[in-house]
Amino acid sequence: MNSKSQNKKTAFYAGSFDPLTRGHWNIICEALTSFSKVYVGIGVNPNKKSLLTSDERVACINHTIGDFLTECCLTDRQKLPKSWQVAYERLSSSPNIVEPIVYNGLTIDTAIKIGADTLVRGVRNAEDMAYEDGLSRINSELLKVRGRNLNQVVLMPENQKDFIHISSSMTKSLCAMQEYITAEKMVFPTVYNILAQKYVSSYIKDTMGNKEDINKVISDISDWKSLAARINYLNIYASQGFFDNPQVKENVLWALVERTRGLPVSDETPQIQRALSFIEEKGSALCGKSPIFVCEHDDSKIPSGKTLQRL
Repeated sequence: MNSKSQNKKTAFYAGSFDPLTRGHWNIICEALTSFSKVYVGIGVNPNKKSLLTSDERVACINHTIGDFLTECCLTDRQKLPKSWQVAYERLSSSPNIVEPIVYNGLTIDTAIKIGADTLVRGVRNAEDMAYEDGLSRINSELLKVRGRNLNQVVLMPENQKDFIHISSSMTKSLCAMQEYITAEKMVFPTVYNILAQKYVSSYIKDTMGNKEDINKVISDISDWKSLAARINYLNIYASQGFFDNPQVKENVLWALVERTRGLPVSDETPQIQRALSFIEEKGSALCGKSPIFVCEHDDSKIPSGKTLQRL
């Protein structure tokens, strides 16, 4: 890529990023083909309830950089979209060209404050385009009042059709329904682990909150990814009418939790054993190894997050 085409231009890509998805990242990669630096602005809206704290969202963005680089290393990069190839080349040598910041107030005021010259937005479809057109007009009026100028660019990458179904709200909705396996495809690994821990721990508490030391039990769990997959298959198994009553399902869930903690389960009835066999068979196929209970996620390749910057 010709460095002159970037011309030291700085982009400001704002959103809630609760959480950052692969769709968001696709826009960031596209922006990196034209801008020397991309600030990812995490807007704080006190009237909007968020799943992740601002610190967690900053960590998600920073870890996504590491996950992206790792994923590219394990992939034939010639088969990646051109924008992803460019992003990989640039981030490999300068990971700080994508920088998350947390801000309050109007997006245009923050963009001006940090010295950005372009507001970047991403669209997936005509509905998004109509919304962004209205937002651009409002921003133009606000800038006139301030006597300032900012370029406004709407990006719709060529490969955006691959991400048209992905959104933060859809990812969270799937997790809330224990459809973790589908949700996992919408975000990068570290973000998924954060989501899995939040949703699975909440599900366990809601289902088995009457058990003693449930918080201690949850604190002992480390492999949230494979436990989430097991629970996904547990619910599929239950939806097929294989349990006589809800208590049996709760007993299977407890057995899964105990196995995740590396503890033996002594009271596995034939019905529980059949359920666990189904879950393990499906999980082994998903993970490409047997059994699901030894699924691994290597966090050692993920760099530590950058220092949170507040404006």
